Amino acid sequence: MKKLALSLIATALLAGCGTAATLPTVNLSGMASFEAMGVDDVTAFASKTIMRKQMKVALEANTKALMTFADRDPKDGRLTFDELQAKMAGFSRSVFRSKDTDNDGALVLSELVTESTVSLMTERIIRIRSGCLKALDKDGDRQLTRDDLMEANQFQLDPQPWSAYAKLELEQLRAKVLKDAFASKDVDGDQDGKLNNDELYAFFLFAVERGASPIAPAKPHSPIF
Repeated sequence: MKKLALSLIATALLAGCGTAATLPTVNLSGMASFEAMGVDDVTAFASKTIMRKQMKVALEANTKALMTFADRDPKDGRLTFDELQAKMAGFSRSVFRSKDTDNDGALVLSELVTESTVSLMTERIIRIRSGCLKALDKDGDRQLTRDDLMEANQFQLDPQPWSAYAKLELEQLRAKVLKDAFASKDVDGDQDGKLNNDELYAFFLFAVERGASPIAPAKPHSPIF
């Protein structure tokens, strides 16, 4: 399979983040409303909050790599339209303007990684993870092996131009990312060769942070950035 002509994170950066997935809203103005959620709801809310924070860190790391890749000297942490267009063919001036919320002629980290971006990507990975577990967990232990994920068709890894994985074809990319991820204790914490629910989310974070973001093949053009 040929590598995607233009990375989908890059495409989505150009397209804007669209409508973020809806997250549960909770009135925390008083303890009574918080208690009314129930133990399961509180646990789910806390878990989602942690996952969003982790995703923000991963997206910021990936975006900093983009900025290093595209930002000319001086390395000021700001991306102009000319800088992005020079590195990413097809970049649209109108889309640049839509991302440049303060109209200063440059994009900074906070304009590229927004709360909407974080919410959208978190929800996307949760859906992909759920699909993988449902389809691939044959013995019901809620753990997946490297071989399981190598064959999974619930997601594709999208190589970014600024990623260390950028020159790999899609099949090589998945194999390399999985090898690197399973060797990391940040992903496979106990190094048992299997990823549980939390470790599977950590795998997808690993991929996002390193510019190999997971996408759902059913919606290949749905924006991330």
